[in-house]
Amino acid sequence: MKFRFQWNAPIRISPHNPDIVYVTSQVVHRSMDRGRTWDVISPDLSRERPAVPEGVGDFRTPALTDMPRRGVICAVGPSPLDVNVIWAGTDDGLIHVTRDGGRNWQDVTPPDLPQTAYIGCIEADRHDPGRTVRCFFEYEALTPGYGWCVHPYAGAGDPLPPFPGAPYALPLQEAGAGLLQTLWERLNGENRIALALKLIAPQSGTAELHLINQYRRA
Repeated sequence: MKFRFQWNAPIRISPHNPDIVYVTSQVVHRSMDRGRTWDVISPDLSRERPAVPEGVGDFRTPALTDMPRRGVICAVGPSPLDVNVIWAGTDDGLIHVTRDGGRNWQDVTPPDLPQTAYIGCIEADRHDPGRTVRCFFEYEALTPGYGWCVHPYAGAGDPLPPFPGAPYALPLQEAGAGLLQTLWERLNGENRIALALKLIAPQSGTAELHLINQYRRA
């Protein structure tokens, strides 16, 4: 099996045993020995026929519409009440849960959840193993000169709290360094540690990387 990992794939340590670690691609991976060895404990939990968001506009192509399964699990939430209960959310609007440690998975996606919803975080309820708290957003239509931005941190804390809600529109008329500075200033002051911005020209495919941290920028 070829695994599809996103660049910020979630890593979760079991609240029951620090030796147990979960990482996700399109499947849930589990280590029982702090990452030395791994087992796959789920099937592919992404959507078999993923939808294409209407917001892609001119970027919609037959190749994109007919693209095979491409989703990933972008959130995993082991229950603090039952070691066998694990929740998983994908970037194409699906939520699954196992109640037997990964042997069987049930699709519990709410019927009103959009197919293009990105399940950015999922947390098992601390009082009821049958409930979960999820955070998701759905991209709207794109406006020329703007892009959608998700602020990853709502403020300070340990652990850092997740983003507070839906993405917001960010003007892209600025040059690379200017856009980087705008993003930097949007960060909570206590979270201004480091930031990387990669700009890719859709026509040529060329890319430029801008970096900034609390000491210097490039």
